[in-house]
Amino acid sequence: MDALKRALVIHTDSIFKRHNMKSIGYWSPEDTPDSQNLFIYILEHPTGRKRRKLGCFPSRSGMAEGEGRSEANGPLVDHNRPLLHGRTSFSALQ
Repeated sequence: MDALKRALVIHTDSIFKRHNMKSIGYWSPEDTPDSQNLFIYILEHPTGRKRRKLGCFPSRSGMAEGEGRSEANGPLVDHNRPLLHGRTSFSALQ
């Protein structure tokens, strides 16, 4: 989990920014077993037709170098479960 967090700070956040994605927040559960294998983050990014055209993650270009360094001891992520959400009118985040 520590290696994943370091990779996000060093590599991934800059990749998100290049694709007009803004980091809103990152969370780690405090209770086991989820604290050992679950990491949650929220990104703000293009929506609608443009978002669908980009796909789940717009491009893997530029990630290989960062992954090579951060995954030297094995993969950091088992799987990714992206969810696309729309804001509600009563959300504190607008």
